Amino acid sequence: MTHSEKNRNRIPKHPKMNFETCCSHGILFDIGFKEGTIHQKYEIRKAELGMKLNQKQIEESGIAGLKQYLVKCPLIDSDLPTNDKTASFDGSLTLYSKPGLAKKDMKGNIPIQIKSTTSNNVKKTKKISISTADLRNYYNQNGVIYFVIYVNPNEPSETHIFVKDLLRIDIKEIMEGKDHQKSIKVEVDDIDESVDDFRYVLETFLHNQDFQTKHSLEINPEDGDEKFIMRWVGEPANQTDFLERHSVPIYKQDGNMNIPVGRVRPENIRVITMSEETTVNIKTANSKTMQGKKQIFDKSIMKIRFGEWDENSIELNLEKGYIKFDTKLRGSIDNIIDILKLVEDLENGGSLFVDDIELLPNQNNSVIKTGVFDDENNLQEYFTDLKRLLLLNKVPLDFEFFSLSDSERTVLTQMVNRFLAPGEDSIDEYDFAGYRIYCLTLDKNVFNIFDDKVIDKVATFVDPGNDSEPIRVSIYTMLKADSIVRFPYINYKGIQKSIKMSELNNDRVKEGINLLAFQFIKAYDQKLNQDFLNIALDILNEIPIADDRNSVFAVMNKAQIFKRRKKVPIELISELLKISEDYKEDSLIQFGINILLDNNERANQIFGQLSEDEKENYLNMPISIFFNEEIDALPSRN
Repeated sequence: MTHSEKNRNRIPKHPKMNFETCCSHGILFDIGFKEGTIHQKYEIRKAELGMKLNQKQIEESGIAGLKQYLVKCPLIDSDLPTNDKTASFDGSLTLYSKPGLAKKDMKGNIPIQIKSTTSNNVKKTKKISISTADLRNYYNQNGVIYFVIYVNPNEPSETHIFVKDLLRIDIKEIMEGKDHQKSIKVEVDDIDESVDDFRYVLETFLHNQDFQTKHSLEINPEDGDEKFIMRWVGEPANQTDFLERHSVPIYKQDGNMNIPVGRVRPENIRVITMSEETTVNIKTANSKTMQGKKQIFDKSIMKIRFGEWDENSIELNLEKGYIKFDTKLRGSIDNIIDILKLVEDLENGGSLFVDDIELLPNQNNSVIKTGVFDDENNLQEYFTDLKRLLLLNKVPLDFEFFSLSDSERTVLTQMVNRFLAPGEDSIDEYDFAGYRIYCLTLDKNVFNIFDDKVIDKVATFVDPGNDSEPIRVSIYTMLKADSIVRFPYINYKGIQKSIKMSELNNDRVKEGINLLAFQFIKAYDQKLNQDFLNIALDILNEIPIADDRNSVFAVMNKAQIFKRRKKVPIELISELLKISEDYKEDSLIQFGINILLDNNERANQIFGQLSEDEKENYLNMPISIFFNEEIDALPSRN
């Protein structure tokens, strides 16, 4: 017997058993040589050798695992047919708003795809290959929920579910530059531990489908002010909880359209804690107290919105030493000035008082201003001077400066510049907000022309001729009816005082007073303001009684004032009759007196003898409102 034959006889004999039987029973093999140096025991167990599952078993195990997961949520109804041959899709999930699965509570139906596998590779890489053909189909069908289910080959009931919610924007990004490939690797995520949490993934998917049309994905957002919004559906009690675990679609707003631009992942989001909004009062040393709305962010940043329209916001971080201020400077001039005072105080290291509690920034703090601020101009000085100028002219301040037109703001700026740098003595005229404003420059100062401080100085002078001294007359004799009706304020007593200081016996002065009364009467006819008639009568009474033409016109002007009041005194009628006798050849006087005495026939006779230019002049006089032209006497108005 050979050596090898001897050794062969020493090998213990075991019952004949095939490999599968050994595996299933975990048999212990004892293989060794009595005279050898190697003696090993191998225990072969089924967990180490693996269990062979066919593809149908793997798919059924995966679907069973998914069904077992979904059945725990009464708001999700799954349609997951086994051995489904539908291209690209493997059933659907229907979402409901209430348990019971009533069709009236149905929120939407979501197509799904299920990929089951026993490969450990998907657990290691969290990636799966998806064919480009399938991806195109998903895109055309408005997206898909893609499930990847790992099935334990040794315990088929043990599964691990991965998921990828593929909206159109996701598919577009995945296929960008790769649509020529047969398949593309796609990352997947662990499904939520709780199916109730996963329900919000489905809710968010349905919500975003409405915004991701093919049209919206073909639009390239224009550059400019970036305004992005995120859209997701989360637990009402804690909306941010969803963001901490899931990526969400992000959109750029373009008018009323939301254009998908990508996703924001949880690692790119910083969740900020925010306190409830409370009402507070704020002020600085030089500003008035203003009401605001305060919130605390991340326990260290205070933000306050305030102003007449909450148009301002101030952010303080006392730890890092900065103050951020943003404003649109809306509202009244007073509101704007108070805001600018507050900002100036903070820039100078002043304190902000919130509900009378002093918050003192450190001396190295920085103030960042955004909004309408322009460092090249002192806005506070501008608005302070503008307020002073408008108040000087009695112009109401109940307008919003930044809602004015460019032309209106230009007028106000011109007024302020005149106020800041007055030139030679003059009167400058401005039109603003329906008002006529006259700024008087006198001795390098700017005044309202009705200012009591300058009434005795407001005069003009006429040349009497013959080398005589100029004659003083009130500057108000130069006013026109159009200006009178648009003055925000008229100092009637000041006008009377100014008239009395004129040289009343001079014919040129009397003429000026008559013309001023004439303009007030015309202004009355536009506004029916009795004050206009009162001042006209008062200044006419200042004209001394004399036998001259200007005195006659004063009487006639008084009569037309009373005629407007529908009660002409008998003594005035007597004076008119006497004047008519004394000035028989004066067509203007005769025309006026006959109108005042209601002798319309005679007035028409006189009117018919006038030239066309004279007729136009007569009809432009305020007395002509009492004149009834006969048809034959009507002049051509063309």
